[in-house]
Amino acid sequence: MKYFNILIIFTAFLSLIGINTACQNNSGRVLRTTAASQVKNRQSLKNFVLDAKNYLEKDYNKATNDFRKKDGPWRHEEVYLFIVDESGTTLFHAGIPIFEGQRVGLIDLDTGEYIVDSLIRTGLQWGGGFIEYRFDNPETSEKENNKKITYVTPFRRSEGDLTLIIGAGFFPDE
Repeated sequence: MKYFNILIIFTAFLSLIGINTACQNNSGRVLRTTAASQVKNRQSLKNFVLDAKNYLEKDYNKATNDFRKKDGPWRHEEVYLFIVDESGTTLFHAGIPIFEGQRVGLIDLDTGEYIVDSLIRTGLQWGGGFIEYRFDNPETSEKENNKKITYVTPFRRSEGDLTLIIGAGFFPDE
């Protein structure tokens, strides 16, 4: 009984510091997630997006509702999730919901290329990966035209659906 109580306290502690349970794998084992507040480098960003992908594949509607919550583990300052389809139409955008339903023409401020084209190419042709571009941080005026690192990966909602791309990004300290 003593060990059971310690386990409960330890689990509660992990929840308080931002490690929350979000989904289960095929064996039923609960997977831990990397919270948006923990995204500080490429590896934590990749873990965050892959955890979100796993959650989406289990319950798309519940996951996207949870991804929108400003006080939840899936959003923190400029770290949020988005989903685009193969044509580049934004299906979900936790940070800027008005983008949903349209192909957003955001341009890399250094190269002049459309960012969504890089997202699609990296997500579909390469099976996922990192993209770097220059972008204004909507959270602060101090980070105008700064480097942003985004990780994207493909997923399917169900059999027969188009392949979708989920991603998130952060502005690293330069």
